[in-house]
Amino acid sequence: MARKLSNKEHKKRLAIYNQGLRDKEIAEKIGVSLDTIYRWRKAHGLPRNYERTANDAIRFSLYREGKTDREIATSVGIKKNAIWYWRKRNNLPPNIHSPPHTITKEEHELRLSLYNQGLLDGEIAKAVGLSTPAIWYWRKKNNLPPNVSKFNRLSEADAKRRELYDQGLTDKEIAKNLSVTLCTIIAWRNRRGLKPHPPPKPNYDDRLDEIRALAEKSYSRQAISRELHMSIWTVRRLMREHNIIRKSREIKCVDCGNTLFTKHANKIRCSNCIAVKSITHLEIRHIRHSFHKLCETNIEAAEQMAQEIEREEGKDFRDLALDGILEKTKRQKSNDS
Repeated sequence: MARKLSNKEHKKRLAIYNQGLRDKEIAEKIGVSLDTIYRWRKAHGLPRNYERTANDAIRFSLYREGKTDREIATSVGIKKNAIWYWRKRNNLPPNIHSPPHTITKEEHELRLSLYNQGLLDGEIAKAVGLSTPAIWYWRKKNNLPPNVSKFNRLSEADAKRRELYDQGLTDKEIAKNLSVTLCTIIAWRNRRGLKPHPPPKPNYDDRLDEIRALAEKSYSRQAISRELHMSIWTVRRLMREHNIIRKSREIKCVDCGNTLFTKHANKIRCSNCIAVKSITHLEIRHIRHSFHKLCETNIEAAEQMAQEIEREEGKDFRDLALDGILEKTKRQKSNDS
């Protein structure tokens, strides 16, 4: 628990503090830590003492002369913010700024002559030795519009660009007509606050007949886009908007030979053959293995089983599942005998 400070100890610290000593010097003189003096000063609302230097005397003398923070900072050679903090630390109010400079008739005529020559605010300020905001304020006070930069002045090239822009041409078309880069036209348009013209929508009315003809030949959308050098999304949009339906392809099943009408190029089997193939993929190995063992042990039972499979599943499934196992077994037994 922190020791309670006695009244005598407090008066001793306060007397040393009033001498202008800093926290570190007070701590060394009393024989306590720096944190102890810091907490004691904060508890009693005492500001921190600062070390007085020769520079402080110069600042006080300039302040008493009525100099502003900027003028004091310029004379001492430091930043304006440092003078502001120094003044706040010493509880000094700011000195009132000097009255604004009154422009004489000769100065006004000089600025006006430079303005009439077409110079910009920065160029006028450099010629008369002032800042650019000072010239801007003088121009606003006299209701004078700003001079246009030499890069923005109207020229023959500018007139041609504006003429082509008013015709509704895009940036790319204007750049192509004037033999300049696209970035040049975009920068010129942005400086004048002009909005870009959207490119014209392509007309595909003359391509609809070609799309219909290819769709009648059962061409896919991707094949039509390759044939006509168009994007597949454009082909899909045109076929949807104009109700162009691709004709189904007439192909034959590779297994049974039945005629199929399909829009898919990779569909080469009918639904029945697909079902047979799916059954074959799952169960054919087990069926062939069991039938082969049956043929080796009892050929008559194998023949009866083959007849039942043909009667229930059909001749196609029998040929596919058994695949000549019965005939092969008979030939082997006849050769052995």
